[in-house]
Amino acid sequence: MTARRPRAGDVPRVLVRLDLLDPATGNVAPLRVATSDFADKISQSEVYKGTLSLAPVINRSVGIGSLFSGGGAATARMTIRNDGEYDQALTRFIWEGHPVQVYAGVIGQDFADYETIFTGTIQSVEWNWGEIEVSIEDILALLDREIQPNTFAGTGGYEGGADLAGIRKPICIGRPLNVPLVAINRSLSIYLAGDVSWSSVPITVDAPFLYDKGVARTDAGTSSDLITDQPLFGQYKTDPSRGAARLGGNIFGTVTADVEALASGSPPGTADAASASRIILASRGVNSPSLEIESFDALKAANNSDIGVYVPQGGLASEVLDTTLASVGAFRGTRGNGLVFVRRFEAPVASNPDDCDLALFEQDLIGSGPLPRLRRRLLQVPPWQFRVGYDRAWEVQPFNDLAASAVDVGRLDLVGTDYRYGEVSSTTVRDQHPASVPLTIAAGLRGKAAAEAEAARLSALIGIPRDVYICEVDLIPGTLSLGDQVWLQVSRFGLDRGKAFRVIAISESARTFRATLELFG
Repeated sequence: MTARRPRAGDVPRVLVRLDLLDPATGNVAPLRVATSDFADKISQSEVYKGTLSLAPVINRSVGIGSLFSGGGAATARMTIRNDGEYDQALTRFIWEGHPVQVYAGVIGQDFADYETIFTGTIQSVEWNWGEIEVSIEDILALLDREIQPNTFAGTGGYEGGADLAGIRKPICIGRPLNVPLVAINRSLSIYLAGDVSWSSVPITVDAPFLYDKGVARTDAGTSSDLITDQPLFGQYKTDPSRGAARLGGNIFGTVTADVEALASGSPPGTADAASASRIILASRGVNSPSLEIESFDALKAANNSDIGVYVPQGGLASEVLDTTLASVGAFRGTRGNGLVFVRRFEAPVASNPDDCDLALFEQDLIGSGPLPRLRRRLLQVPPWQFRVGYDRAWEVQPFNDLAASAVDVGRLDLVGTDYRYGEVSSTTVRDQHPASVPLTIAAGLRGKAAAEAEAARLSALIGIPRDVYICEVDLIPGTLSLGDQVWLQVSRFGLDRGKAFRVIAISESARTFRATLELFG
């Protein structure tokens, strides 16, 4: 078991390190506070003053609704007593956006034995006469911002004309289909598929799949200078370093293409959700040193299906990332040390307490008087059908929008609707649950087999009645993670023989060593 519970007699202590900025010198202004005075025996300069009157309660959850995909930043709030000692920090130092770390341990422990339970930055500070209230957030808060900072300059060449000035450049991730290309130089018939400078990932048209009003053009190879290198009539050339293509001859309608935007070193034809997620995170400054790399490797091993994502004119990075992760049923989060992880949400599989990360019995549940507090609710009425989208056509082209010579039946079927669907249905669930409805997931998967496999996985996960239990327990913060397994065995609710659950939300009090858990099973 990885989770740890406090021992009888343990007295919790919380340490908080805040590295503020002194704008006058440009130097770090360290502020060290704790729930009781503490001096690190190794570094006597690290003296924590016992002015932390309200230690953080850290909240984490797996994300969006019953699909357990996506996620959000971990947040917390704390209060520091101020009898005038910190007034200098009010007038001189910059707090917002600067680093904070929270540690939890017990009185008598050395600093090396403390758990790092939160790593992030200061979100906001509110000063009262006798208190400072500090809100903190982890690195995932960086994703709640615009994903695409780059806009067309409108100066000609590859920067588009005046009509595009200030418009955000499109983004391609993975292998999106039937992407509408942006005309950046109409006189030379040069079009942009996606902004390479956004991620430094080369973008190529998946030859021979560039279309003018639904009619395939002929691939004439690549060029490093599309301004001067004109292809023949009916042909096109591409410049992967710019994500651009030039067509030869007249243009008859909307120009679309099947695109590949693959990370450097990716095997040909692969564009999985884990790799795409790393590209999205890097675009907001969350790079390899801030990632739990093994979790991304594990997600890729669990589902390496290709995906395709197209972002035409910007949006929140968090929304693009969550859409990508939802394609393979994964969520995101952070560890106490600040590292970002991804994880596919799975049904609990343990058959005994020893195979779980934490075991809880009736006497372990905190309650009112002699009765433990344990709440149970149905997750949802199980859907009777799961429809997972695949091979999205990002530009839908009805038949009357295509040229008369566009006769490829397979292509006409693709571009005529936005999604195709892999489906799994259960008439038994439909008959037993009159309130059951189908569930449709607008995934970014490529290929019918991948969509059908994900639909089958979701059907097994939430296509049957599932319960959520909520309980409060004594727990050392930072030792139990989202998605971990918890064994719950009590005399009620049919749990007398015990059952394994997954953690879907956790709220940890650093001061009391108590946690409220939401468990799925």
